[in-house]
Amino acid sequence: MLLGLAVATVTLAYGVPAGQHSGPALSGFVSDNRQSLFGYYMPASEIRFGKFVLTHISLGEPADFTKYESGKNDIKQYAPVMLEFDDTASPQKQGELGPYYTNAPRVLPTAYRIAGDSLAFAGHDRQLGDVTFQGTLNRKAIRAAQNGGSLETTVLVGDLKVGSTTKKQIKFTWFGGD
Repeated sequence: MLLGLAVATVTLAYGVPAGQHSGPALSGFVSDNRQSLFGYYMPASEIRFGKFVLTHISLGEPADFTKYESGKNDIKQYAPVMLEFDDTASPQKQGELGPYYTNAPRVLPTAYRIAGDSLAFAGHDRQLGDVTFQGTLNRKAIRAAQNGGSLETTVLVGDLKVGSTTKKQIKFTWFGGD
Protein backbone atom coordinates (compact mmCIF):
# COMPACT_ATOMS: atom_id res chain seq x y z
CA MET A 1 0.00 0.00 0.00
CA LEU A 2 2.76 2.44 0.93
CA LEU A 3 4.61 1.74 -2.34
CA GLY A 4 1.41 2.41 -4.32
CA LEU A 5 0.98 5.77 -2.56
CA ALA A 6 4.59 6.69 -3.32
CA VAL A 7 4.14 5.83 -7.01
CA ALA A 8 0.92 7.86 -7.17
CA THR A 9 2.65 10.82 -5.50
CA VAL A 10 5.60 10.72 -7.92
CA THR A 11 3.23 10.40 -10.87
CA LEU A 12 1.25 13.45 -9.73
CA ALA A 13 4.38 15.50 -9.15
CA TYR A 14 5.89 14.82 -12.57
CA GLY A 15 2.79 14.43 -14.71
CA VAL A 16 1.58 11.51 -16.76
CA PRO A 17 1.03 11.10 -20.46
CA ALA A 18 -2.47 11.79 -21.75
CA GLY A 19 -4.70 8.79 -21.20
CA GLN A 20 -2.75 7.49 -18.19
CA HIS A 21 -4.51 9.16 -15.28
CA SER A 22 -3.69 8.04 -11.78
CA GLY A 23 -2.93 9.43 -8.37
CA PRO A 24 -4.82 11.79 -6.12
CA ALA A 25 -7.13 14.53 -7.35
CA LEU A 26 -5.54 17.72 -8.69
CA SER A 27 -5.36 20.58 -6.20
CA GLY A 28 -3.72 24.00 -6.01
CA PHE A 29 -2.25 26.25 -8.68
CA VAL A 30 1.25 25.30 -9.80
CA SER A 31 3.31 26.18 -12.89
CA ASP A 32 7.00 25.85 -13.63
CA ASN A 33 7.31 29.01 -15.79
CA ARG A 34 10.49 27.73 -17.45
CA GLN A 35 9.15 28.74 -20.86
CA SER A 36 6.43 31.16 -21.89
CA LEU A 37 3.52 29.04 -23.09
CA PHE A 38 1.36 32.10 -23.76
CA GLY A 39 -1.21 31.61 -26.47
CA TYR A 40 -4.39 29.90 -27.57
CA TYR A 41 -4.37 26.15 -28.00
CA MET A 42 -6.87 25.43 -30.74
CA PRO A 43 -8.46 22.00 -31.23
CA ALA A 44 -7.38 20.52 -34.58
CA SER A 45 -10.96 19.25 -35.07
CA GLU A 46 -14.36 20.04 -33.57
CA ILE A 47 -14.68 18.88 -29.96
CA ARG A 48 -18.38 18.81 -29.08
CA PHE A 49 -20.19 18.06 -25.84
CA GLY A 50 -23.88 18.33 -26.75
CA LYS A 51 -24.51 21.93 -27.75
CA PHE A 52 -21.11 23.08 -26.45
CA VAL A 53 -17.99 23.17 -28.64
CA LEU A 54 -14.51 23.74 -27.23
CA THR A 55 -13.03 26.82 -28.89
CA HIS A 56 -9.64 26.87 -27.16
CA ILE A 57 -7.50 26.45 -24.10
CA SER A 58 -5.69 29.68 -23.27
CA LEU A 59 -2.47 30.02 -21.32
CA GLY A 60 -1.22 33.34 -19.94
CA GLU A 61 2.19 34.92 -19.68
CA PRO A 62 4.58 33.84 -16.88
CA ALA A 63 3.70 37.04 -14.96
CA ASP A 64 0.00 36.08 -15.12
CA PHE A 65 0.79 32.73 -13.50
CA THR A 66 2.88 34.39 -10.77
CA LYS A 67 0.14 36.90 -9.99
CA TYR A 68 -2.62 34.27 -9.97
CA GLU A 69 -0.66 31.77 -7.89
CA SER A 70 0.11 34.46 -5.29
CA GLY A 71 -3.60 35.32 -4.99
CA LYS A 72 -3.24 38.78 -6.54
CA ASN A 73 -5.41 38.28 -9.64
CA ASP A 74 -7.82 41.21 -9.86
CA ILE A 75 -9.76 40.17 -12.97
CA LYS A 76 -12.79 38.08 -11.99
CA GLN A 77 -13.23 36.26 -15.32
CA TYR A 78 -9.55 35.59 -16.01
CA ALA A 79 -7.06 32.92 -15.03
CA PRO A 80 -3.75 31.98 -16.67
CA VAL A 81 -5.25 28.61 -17.65
CA MET A 82 -8.85 28.59 -18.93
CA LEU A 83 -11.02 26.68 -21.35
CA GLU A 84 -13.61 28.43 -23.50
CA PHE A 85 -16.63 26.88 -25.16
CA ASP A 86 -19.33 28.09 -27.56
CA ASP A 87 -22.96 27.29 -26.91
CA THR A 88 -23.95 26.57 -30.51
CA ALA A 89 -27.66 26.75 -29.60
CA SER A 90 -27.31 30.39 -28.45
CA PRO A 91 -27.94 33.31 -30.81
CA GLN A 92 -25.08 34.62 -32.92
CA LYS A 93 -24.12 38.27 -33.23
CA GLN A 94 -21.72 40.06 -35.53
CA GLY A 95 -18.51 41.49 -34.02
CA GLU A 96 -15.49 43.18 -35.52
CA LEU A 97 -13.79 39.78 -35.94
CA GLY A 98 -16.88 38.09 -37.38
CA PRO A 99 -19.83 36.18 -35.94
CA TYR A 100 -19.78 34.94 -32.36
CA TYR A 101 -22.13 33.04 -30.06
CA THR A 102 -23.72 35.09 -27.31
CA ASN A 103 -23.19 32.31 -24.78
CA ALA A 104 -19.53 31.34 -24.56
CA PRO A 105 -18.81 29.80 -21.16
CA ARG A 106 -15.29 30.32 -19.88
CA VAL A 107 -14.20 27.62 -17.44
CA LEU A 108 -11.88 28.98 -14.79
CA PRO A 109 -9.69 26.62 -12.77
CA THR A 110 -10.33 25.18 -9.38
CA ALA A 111 -6.81 23.75 -9.79
CA TYR A 112 -4.09 23.48 -12.42
CA ARG A 113 -0.58 22.14 -12.72
CA ILE A 114 2.02 22.71 -15.42
CA ALA A 115 5.11 20.62 -14.71
CA GLY A 116 7.57 19.52 -17.35
CA ASP A 117 5.52 18.54 -20.38
CA SER A 118 2.34 17.90 -18.37
CA LEU A 119 -0.69 20.21 -18.33
CA ALA A 120 -3.47 19.32 -15.90
CA PHE A 121 -6.62 21.39 -15.30
CA ALA A 122 -9.74 21.07 -13.19
CA GLY A 123 -12.60 23.55 -13.21
CA HIS A 124 -16.34 23.90 -12.95
CA ASP A 125 -18.95 25.83 -14.88
CA ARG A 126 -22.63 26.08 -13.97
CA GLN A 127 -23.66 25.05 -17.51
CA LEU A 128 -21.00 22.46 -18.30
CA GLY A 129 -20.46 20.97 -14.84
CA ASP A 130 -17.06 19.61 -13.87
CA VAL A 131 -14.35 20.00 -16.53
CA THR A 132 -10.93 18.33 -16.43
CA PHE A 133 -8.06 18.19 -18.88
CA GLN A 134 -4.86 16.15 -18.77
CA GLY A 135 -2.41 16.64 -21.60
CA THR A 136 1.15 16.53 -22.82
CA LEU A 137 2.82 19.68 -24.16
CA ASN A 138 5.37 19.59 -26.98
CA ARG A 139 7.48 22.53 -25.81
CA LYS A 140 9.81 22.38 -28.82
CA ALA A 141 6.85 22.67 -31.23
CA ILE A 142 5.33 25.48 -29.14
CA ARG A 143 8.60 27.42 -29.22
CA ALA A 144 8.84 26.92 -33.00
CA ALA A 145 5.25 28.13 -33.54
CA GLN A 146 5.86 31.15 -31.29
CA ASN A 147 8.93 32.00 -33.40
CA GLY A 148 7.07 31.98 -36.71
CA GLY A 149 7.01 28.25 -37.44
CA SER A 150 4.02 26.26 -38.63
CA LEU A 151 0.73 26.99 -36.92
CA GLU A 152 -0.56 23.61 -38.09
CA THR A 153 1.82 21.54 -35.97
CA THR A 154 0.37 19.64 -33.02
CA VAL A 155 1.69 21.23 -29.81
CA LEU A 156 -0.59 19.63 -27.21
CA VAL A 157 -2.41 16.29 -26.97
CA GLY A 158 -4.76 15.40 -24.17
CA ASP A 159 -7.97 14.08 -22.73
CA LEU A 160 -10.88 16.41 -21.92
CA LYS A 161 -13.72 15.41 -19.64
CA VAL A 162 -16.89 17.50 -19.45
CA GLY A 163 -19.45 16.12 -17.01
CA SER A 164 -19.36 12.36 -17.55
CA THR A 165 -18.14 12.44 -21.17
CA THR A 166 -14.44 12.12 -22.03
CA LYS A 167 -12.85 12.91 -25.40
CA LYS A 168 -9.43 11.26 -25.67
CA GLN A 169 -6.24 12.20 -27.48
CA ILE A 170 -7.45 15.63 -28.66
CA LYS A 171 -4.81 17.38 -30.74
CA PHE A 172 -4.21 21.12 -30.46
CA THR A 173 -2.30 23.67 -32.54
CA TRP A 174 -0.95 27.00 -31.23
CA PHE A 175 -2.17 30.51 -32.08
CA GLY A 176 -0.68 33.69 -30.65
CA GLY A 177 -3.84 35.81 -30.93
CA ASP A 178 -4.55 39.02 -32.76
